[in-house]
Amino acid sequence: MDNTISYLGDDLEAMANTPRYVDWIIDHFDPYLTGSTAEIGAGIGTISDRIIDKVSSLDLIEPSILQAEKLRLKFGSEAKVNVIKSMLESHLSGQSPGQYDTVVMVNVLEHIENDKSALALIFDALKGGGHLLLYVPAMPFLYSKFDELVGHHRRYTRKGISKELNESGFLVKYNSYIDFIGILPWYLINTIGGKTSLNSSAVKLYDSVGVPVTRFAERIITPPIGKNIILIAEKPI
Repeated sequence: MDNTISYLGDDLEAMANTPRYVDWIIDHFDPYLTGSTAEIGAGIGTISDRIIDKVSSLDLIEPSILQAEKLRLKFGSEAKVNVIKSMLESHLSGQSPGQYDTVVMVNVLEHIENDKSALALIFDALKGGGHLLLYVPAMPFLYSKFDELVGHHRRYTRKGISKELNESGFLVKYNSYIDFIGILPWYLINTIGGKTSLNSSAVKLYDSVGVPVTRFAERIITPPIGKNIILIAEKPI
């Protein structure tokens, strides 16, 4: 995850302008957001904002100096929040086992070169019965110059990420593709077109029009593929 330390986070700013998309993710996570929680790769706090009132304490672990400082400015008055400027590996390897009830990772695991090692550390950091709430980019054929630019080592498949979680000791409770409609524009604009930045107007338009349509459709029909994967994994008691 070293390549994210000095990353300026333009894609994080784009995600901050997609409230409907973020709501979609959080609604999946909501039943499991409880107790002592860590958000790994908290960025500028877009997800943190949505989960802070649902948990008893919140450690925001962020390796980027720039983003960690933004988090401190944003959450400095929140007694339950602790901003930790650290790599995931450095922080979790120095903690006592079973520290957290919940670990949240949104668009983070793909940045970590040795993701299996990271999952093992997260497993140890969770209490028995605790949950890892995970959101990652999907479909390897969609890998683009943009993925490379922002430090993605890979895009996942449902089968592949489930295997990694199981091998780390987790029980996968929920594993689904999400955002089926988003595949085509990503493929045309980023994978084929080679676009290396996000158009803020297009992102906002998709959030206001595309997300409600896609979310409604995916309530009716489980998507066979999707631009992303959302997972709930439990550490057995």
